[in-house]
Formats: sequence, C-alpha cells, structure tokens
Amino acid sequence: VTVRSISPTIVSAAHSLARQSRSLGAQRWAFRLRYPPLRHSSFAALWGFLVQQRGQHETFRFTLPSQLWPLRGTGGGTPRVDDLGGSPAPNQIGDRTILTDGWPASQTVLRAGDWVKFTGHNKCYMVTEDAASDAGGVATVTLEPALVADPADNELVNVGTANCPFTVALASDVPEFTARPMAGGVGGKFAVEIELIETYP
Repeated sequence: VTVRSISPTIVSAAHSLARQSRSLGAQRWAFRLRYPPLRHSSFAALWGFLVQQRGQHETFRFTLPSQLWPLRGTGGGTPRVDDLGGSPAPNQIGDRTILTDGWPASQTVLRAGDWVKFTGHNKCYMVTEDAASDAGGVATVTLEPALVADPADNELVNVGTANCPFTVALASDVPEFTARPMAGGVGGKFAVEIELIETYP
C-alpha cells in the first residue's frame, strides 16, 4: 500500500529567487494497492468488483489494514466533539484544531500519524501533533487537512484505521491486470495494481 496526501498549491519564484506559494485550500488522500500474484480463484472476484465500478463513476469504502498502521495513542473512552461555543455554535470549517472530550483522563490519547473521522462526515483526517487528555478527559486534537465540514456538538470521534474508512473511487477509467500461465499450462497467476483517490463529499 502506498499512501499519498494531495494538497494542490500554486508556487512561483521571481528572478531574485523569492518564493511565493498559495494553497488552494483542498486536500485528499490517494492510495496505490499492489497485490502479490493471485490465482484465478482469488483474482476473479476482485476483477469483477473493479469492472463493476464503471471506471471512475462509482465510489466505495476502503480501509487501511490496521496491522500496517496501528493506533499509536492510547485511544479509549467515548470521544466526542466538545463544542463550547454555545448557541448558535461557531462554524469550525477551516479550523485545524478541535476540542474533544470523553477520553480516559491524563493520557496521550492520540499521536501524530493517527487517523480520526467524525461520525457524520465522509472525510478522514490525520492527527499531526500528539494530543493529551486532561484530568477531565478533554483533549485538543490537531488535524490535517483543515475541517471541511462543521462537526456537531457531541458528534462521535472515530479513532484508528479500522474505524476510519475512506470514501474512494478508482483513479482511472481503465483498470488492468497482467496474467501469466502456471507451470503445466493449466490456470494462471494474475498481477494487479489499483490506484484509488479519496472523494468528498
């Protein structure tokens, strides 16, 4: 699995080599999945699924294997968004930090590189700084990218790869595979590489 973070940026440099950059305010995750050679019995169902996507048309859920990307923080508790802004609640779209509660007390509940996702959102976020809870189980979580939607007060915070499925589509209209015959000429082995791109919403 190859993971990429795509953040479009406009960059220009003057003759003096002074550099200017401007973020376009967007970000999405992309994945390359490279499978080992598969027997036809394992490959056929995968290929049927890929063809069913009709190129880039359909979307589906993809979850990173948790054994490859385990949670580094302690996690635990029932973490929720803690919106202390009153009513009406402030708009948090564009913020890179969010206040949460419901964690176990006085622990490093999340570490840089952990994944989080809010129950009502499709977007997955990466934690970029360690987050420690206080004695009351409150922790400020720093995220990338900036929030693309406004989490509701008490909205659940899902933690770890198993709880953060990405909504993705194929990055190409032309999935393909390579096949070679097995020894003896009966059956074959199939190699396939898939490019996925996160879609939002």
